[in-house]
Amino acid sequence: MHEVVISEDEFCDLNFYRAIFHGAVNAIIGADKEGKIRYWNKAAEKIFGLTESEAVGQNLETILDRDEKSENGFLRKAIKNCDETQTFDYEYLRSDGELLKLTLTVIPVPRGDGKGKWGVAVIARNVTAQKNAEEKLRASEAFYHSLVETLPQNIFRKDLNGRFTFANKRFCQSLGVKLEELVGKTDFDFYPPELANKYKNDDLLVIRTGKTFETIEENQPPGGSKMYVQVCKTPIRDADGKIIGIQGIFWDITEQKIAKDKLIEANQELEKRKQELTKALNELEKSHEELKAAQSLLIQAEKMESVGRLAAGVAHEVKNPLAIIQSGIDYLRQTEIMKDETIATVIQDMREALARADGVVRGMLDFAASQEIGLHPENLNAIVETALNLLRHDFNRNKITLVKNLSQSLPEVLADRTRIEQVFVNLFLNSMHAMPNGGTLTVRTYSRTISPDEAPDETQMWGLRRFEVGETVVIAEVEDTGTGIPKEIMARLFEPFCTSKKSSKGTGLGLAVAKKIMEMHGGEIQIMNRPSGGVLARLTFRANYKK
Repeated sequence: MHEVVISEDEFCDLNFYRAIFHGAVNAIIGADKEGKIRYWNKAAEKIFGLTESEAVGQNLETILDRDEKSENGFLRKAIKNCDETQTFDYEYLRSDGELLKLTLTVIPVPRGDGKGKWGVAVIARNVTAQKNAEEKLRASEAFYHSLVETLPQNIFRKDLNGRFTFANKRFCQSLGVKLEELVGKTDFDFYPPELANKYKNDDLLVIRTGKTFETIEENQPPGGSKMYVQVCKTPIRDADGKIIGIQGIFWDITEQKIAKDKLIEANQELEKRKQELTKALNELEKSHEELKAAQSLLIQAEKMESVGRLAAGVAHEVKNPLAIIQSGIDYLRQTEIMKDETIATVIQDMREALARADGVVRGMLDFAASQEIGLHPENLNAIVETALNLLRHDFNRNKITLVKNLSQSLPEVLADRTRIEQVFVNLFLNSMHAMPNGGTLTVRTYSRTISPDEAPDETQMWGLRRFEVGETVVIAEVEDTGTGIPKEIMARLFEPFCTSKKSSKGTGLGLAVAKKIMEMHGGEIQIMNRPSGGVLARLTFRANYKK
C-alpha cells in the first residue's frame, strides 16, 4: 500500500469532492489569503452569473464587493479579518440587473500544516426567493405554502417557545404525522432527549443572536435510523423587525458524511502504516550498523592474529643475533679500548640501543605468546598491591602521589596472577610516563552489576560487550593527571607499536599485550581521556562468585 499525500491545492481536485463541490445547491467559493479566487462551483456560476474560468484568478472582493462605498462595503473587512466563521445576509446586484439576496457564510481555512491561515471559504446561499416569500407571507400565506411544499428539503417553523407552527409535507412525513398533529408540539415529542435538547439550544441561539445558524448534526426521526443532516436555521421577524420565531431547513447528507469519515479513517490508517514502516526501517538500519561493527571487529581480530604470528617469527629470528651482539659488546667493555672516551661512549650507545631492541623483541614474544593461561581464584586487591610495590621506588623518584581506594568486599576473580600483574605494571608505567613533572595516580577497585542501559562512551575504545545484563563484575580503575592521549592515537590505541612516547620510554606493545591478556581472561580493558585531564584505564573482570 502506498501513502497518498494530498496537498491543500490538490484536495478539492479529487473527483469525489469535485462531485460534491459542483453538486452542492449553494455557491461555494474558495479564496487564498491574498483574496484570489481558487475554487468556484456550478452553483456560484448560477448565482453570480460568471463561469468558473471567468471567476478563478479574480479577486474575491472585486466580484462580491465591487463598490467599496456601497452599503455592502463592510464585506471587504469581514473577509480580510475572518478569524472565525461569520454568517450574514447580503445583497448582490448581478451584471444583468437582477438583485439577489444571499446568505453568506465566511469560514477561515487554516493551512495544512496548522501554521496560519490559507484563506477563506465563502458559502453563498441564494435566499432571494425565501426572503421575498417571507415578505409576501404577511400578505399571502398560501404563496408561502406553495413555495415550501415544492422544495426537496425538510422545512419547519417554530415560535419562541419551541412549538412547531408549520412544516412542509416532507418534514411531516419524516415524523410520521400530519401537519395538524405537529402544530403545538416540540422536538421533545418526537426525538430522543439528547437530540431534542441540542435542537432547543440551537433555536435559542438563533433567537438570542438574530443570526443564521448552520451546522451538520445527527437526526433520528421516530422509528427511523440515525442519519446526518445539513441544517440551516434563521430568525422569523414581524413587520417591525422583532423576532417572533425561527425557520429551519435541513436535508440528508448521510452518504457524504460516511464517505468523508471513511476517507479520514483511511488517511489515519495510512499514517499508522507509515509510522510502522519508519520504525521497521530504523530497526533495520540499526541492525545493519551492528552487523558492520561486528564485521569490523572480526577483521581486526584476524589482523591481530596475523600480526601475532608475524611478531613471533620476527622475534625468534632477531633474538639470537641480538644475543651475539650483546656478547660482543660485553667483551669489548672488558678490553683496553674502553679507556678511549669516544669509543666508550659509542659502545655505551650501542648497549642502550641493544637493550631497547631486546625490549621490543620480548614485547613481541609476549604479544604472540600462547593462549594457555593458568586461572585460579584470586583477590584482585592483592594483585594490585604487588604491582604497586614493584614500582613504589619509581613513584617516589618521579614525585607521583599515590591514592588507593580499594574495596574490601570484592568477589574473587579467576585470573593468571603473573599476567594480570603484568597488565597493572604496564598501566602504572604508562601513567607515570604521562606525568614527567609529577602528579597523582589513583587506583580504585569495586564490584557492580551490569545494567540494561550499559553502553560505551564515545571516547572509549573498548566497551562492556562481553558481559550480560545482571552479571556481577569486578572493576579496577587506574587514573592519572597526566597529558592524556592524542585524538589521532585513540583510534589505534591497542594496535602493536602504536605509542606517543619517546623511543626510550616504550615500544608501543604494552597496551596491545594488556588487551590480549584481558581477552584471554574473558574480560575487557577500556582507555579514555578524562574531561578534567589525564587518562582513565578500566579493567573489567567476571566475578568468580557473588558475595
